[in-house]
Order: sequence, then C-alpha cells, then structure tokens
Amino acid sequence: MKHSKWILLIVMCVLFVGCGGQKKAAIKYPKKRVPAENTVITHAKTYLGTPYLYGGNTRSGIDCSGLIHQAFSKSKISVPRTVNDLKKTGSKIAIKKVRPGDVLFFKTSRKRTITHAGLVVRVRNKTPEFIHASTSRGVIISSLSQAYWNKVFVEARRLVR
Repeated sequence: MKHSKWILLIVMCVLFVGCGGQKKAAIKYPKKRVPAENTVITHAKTYLGTPYLYGGNTRSGIDCSGLIHQAFSKSKISVPRTVNDLKKTGSKIAIKKVRPGDVLFFKTSRKRTITHAGLVVRVRNKTPEFIHASTSRGVIISSLSQAYWNKVFVEARRLVR
C-alpha cells in the first residue's frame, strides 16, 4: 500500500512538472471576413473631391468608370474599365434589391446608350446613394432620390456575388 501511494505521488509530480514546463500554444482566432463590397466602397471614398477628367484613372483626375475600376482593382477584383463594358458585366438586379457595392447605370446624354455609372455606397430608406465622378463637381455622393438621377437611371448590376 505504501508503495502505491509513493508511485501515485511521483506520477502526479511528473504530470504537474510536465504540464507546467510546456508552452501553451497561441490561440489563433480567425480574422473577421470583410465583405468585398466594403473594401470597394472604402477605396472609392478615398477619391471624394477628385476632379473629373474624361478617361482619367488617377487622383489628379478620374471619370465615372475609372472610379469604379480603381475601387474594384484596389480590392483585387478585376472589372472592365469602360461604362460600355461594365454594363455587360455581372447580373442585372431590381432596384429594390440593390445593396452597397452594386453599380447603377444612367443615360446622361441624348444618346440612346448608357453613358454614366455610380457605385452604391449605402441604401438609406430603400433609396440607393452612390459615389460617382460628376463632370461639374468631381467625385461626389448622390442619391437616386434626386430628381435628375431618378429620371436618367437605367439599370442596376451586381458585379460581384
């Protein structure tokens, strides 16, 4: 009996010393996934106030499709550079299903074709607000509730699932 108590005591000491001497493994928590549309919007907003430049693709001057192209590119998502090609990308969606990261298309001239695009940054009271490069005011945020934008709106597309 005495031997079994000593053996038990020795075994417990070895266990305690063994456990205390080991480093605890660092717990790695998964990084919170940031949806692509959030990073695209964040990148687009860095261009607020940038002047409009037809064909522009930089902070010294940018056009509407250049803004969308840059915002997606900085988020490591490849999209076409021109409005004409953007309007063929992704899938058409109903305006009531629009969410941040979707693209709105407009006919802003007498032409029969889409000539302008904006990136939805938020939906407030079921109305999309979008960032775009305005020819007169540069990169700004507008709302589809504004009469002009509502009148020239054509369609919405989701470029990224």
